[in-house]
Amino acid sequence: VAEKLKLFSISVHAGLAETGAVMASAALCGLKVKGKAAHAASPYQGIDPIVMRSEIVNALQIISSRVTNILETIVVTVTHFHAGDTDNIISDEAILRGTARSFAE
Repeated sequence: VAEKLKLFSISVHAGLAETGAVMASAALCGLKVKGKAAHAASPYQGIDPIVMRSEIVNALQIISSRVTNILETIVVTVTHFHAGDTDNIISDEAILRGTARSFAE
């Protein structure tokens, strides 16, 4: 049954009656960063994907302010940030997901 299930959705704003683009297009994006697991007491024995991913999040925020023309509207938002399930182990991978929205084609 689940294989044949199809869902459709539409977002509407009844108060918007304007010509031209009203809402930005959205692109979903994801990234898996691979590192090397280690015990939290000896992080030098591993490669911490959380630190790498944090740098990536900071770099993504620069896109809208330093890479894109100021006349273009772009928003890059990180909405999901996950690594590991144990408090005292540095995970061997980290997952990052989010959206990019723009009026440009």
